[in-house]
Amino acid sequence: MDSGRRAPPAFSLENAGFAYEAGTDALRAVSLAVDRGDRLAILGANGAGKSTLLRILAGLLHPDSGTLRAFGEEISERSLRDRATAYAFRRRVGLVFQNADSQLFSPTVRDEIAFGPLQLDLPLEQIERRIADLAGMLGLTDLLDRPPYRLSGGEKRKVALASVLVVNPDAILLDEPTQGLDPRTRGWLLHFLGELHQAGKTLVTATNDLELVPDLADRALVLNEAHGVEAEGPVREILADARLLQSVNVIHEHAHHHGERLHVHPHFHGTDHDHEH
Repeated sequence: MDSGRRAPPAFSLENAGFAYEAGTDALRAVSLAVDRGDRLAILGANGAGKSTLLRILAGLLHPDSGTLRAFGEEISERSLRDRATAYAFRRRVGLVFQNADSQLFSPTVRDEIAFGPLQLDLPLEQIERRIADLAGMLGLTDLLDRPPYRLSGGEKRKVALASVLVVNPDAILLDEPTQGLDPRTRGWLLHFLGELHQAGKTLVTATNDLELVPDLADRALVLNEAHGVEAEGPVREILADARLLQSVNVIHEHAHHHGERLHVHPHFHGTDHDHEH
């Protein structure tokens, strides 16, 4: 084996197009490459295709055109019919949904976390050990026998994250991970995602929270309202380009920077308003 050969990227998507219904495009000719260990943010207006793109990378949707490769293997509806290919892919790639209620369906937190590794036929003793370890790490030990629907929003988010981390994926896809979280839980999540990155995990995050993008990613991919790629580059450069961000409708003309942080204040146009700093 050539030890000097570079490993294939975690994800390689080429000219991907997808439509939910005839004539309703969700993505148009989208290409991207995500190296192993990268942190990529996907930015764009609501409806630009961020969630669709994550679901394609997760193998839950398949592009109508173009190709997806994950860790060097082509991923398609046909390839995932092969048990070995599907097993390897599901083991390496996990998606945390935007709405935790859409992801949680088991009668207890314990069952929820166990579901993924059970589908991968992991030994029961190993599953139990992983559940205990993750529950301790995420502060879920006292909640393991509770039904997920009785948890707070932050607790549900932790369970959803645990249900993905329990299979120890190499790449974690996150759809609006901070949405609806209180400041304490949001701070905890950002710190935890930083630890995952330090451990070598590949992180791809779709978000509208531009103020937090520097904490979530090093590179950004910007989708436009025509569902294609408008720009890609280092987070610092993307966030500094107000004209770009205005053109794709993710900020308005009142957005401004505090140091390297981009701040967006809501305004009601047609009335006088002042900034408070």
